[in-house]
Amino acid sequence: MRKRLCVLLVVVLAVPFSAVPSAHAAPLAPKLLLRKDFPDPEVNQFADRYYAYGTGSHETRVPVATALSPTGEWTIIGEAMPEPAAWMDEKAGVWAPDVFRRPDGKYLMYLTGRRASDGTRCLGAALSENPVGPFAPLGEEPLVCKPEEGGDIDPVSFVDDDERLYLLYKSNGPGDQPSIIWLQPVAPDGVTLTGDRRELLRSDLPEEDDVIEAPVLIRRPSHYVLFYSVKSYTNSDYHTSYATASALAGPYTKTGGRWLDRTSFDETLDGPGGADITTGSDGQQHAFFHAWLGRTQAMRAMFATGMDWKDDLPILAPPGGGTRSD
Repeated sequence: MRKRLCVLLVVVLAVPFSAVPSAHAAPLAPKLLLRKDFPDPEVNQFADRYYAYGTGSHETRVPVATALSPTGEWTIIGEAMPEPAAWMDEKAGVWAPDVFRRPDGKYLMYLTGRRASDGTRCLGAALSENPVGPFAPLGEEPLVCKPEEGGDIDPVSFVDDDERLYLLYKSNGPGDQPSIIWLQPVAPDGVTLTGDRRELLRSDLPEEDDVIEAPVLIRRPSHYVLFYSVKSYTNSDYHTSYATASALAGPYTKTGGRWLDRTSFDETLDGPGGADITTGSDGQQHAFFHAWLGRTQAMRAMFATGMDWKDDLPILAPPGGGTRSD
């Protein structure tokens, strides 16, 4: 199961901005994994292979790629969801898919699609016997769809230490309303909503331009760490920040800083974000993200960097392992 570490719960104190490790003290070289359009990469290790799923288009709804190692040779191998859901606009792609393995051994995909009836972006689910698909859409209606919130995008799974499953996602916020990241309990099947959702974080800082998105939640020994992207993905200043909380439901405190942005590496990257944190079977962690390869190419390629932890807070590290020197 992705994006969690099995650890002991201890008491945590609020972390002031001055205590946040610098992510820029020692620039790094990111690893370019796919020189193709592969936005919002979602990466998991299943058995002895790594699989990545990206935002698609009307030509390839959910592109899937695979490799034997996080930084190894990645190859796009096809379409993970050949048929659209009954409620989806067939001419639109799928945004920011998330795949995890259920307790029954099947693979569930959370996805974002455009509802054909009114154009609202909604969350859905699809199921497959294996990680490459084909994933078959579940249900005649979306899993979550709230036009009054400006639509919902960026679904992602999270399993806590007690094995309870949750769905995180972002509501867009209509007009000048803030975008909000939500936590929704779900049953082990991943598609039965249980209990009330809870707000974890909202865009409430001027520099966010009313946009926070692409949530990823990690359980650490002393707290929960919620990664999220900031600003519009079309902005060169698109970047990743994080917030921490001593309890799953919050409150979450933003660090006030940037964890991954265009100045994090030896080379300047255009709009890096949509990061996904993946822990391999060897215990090494990587952050997979997209960045523009020249606006004239209209291409957001997939990159990776290593990551580590200092004082239980994330820092960037060389791809493939090893701790960077701060």
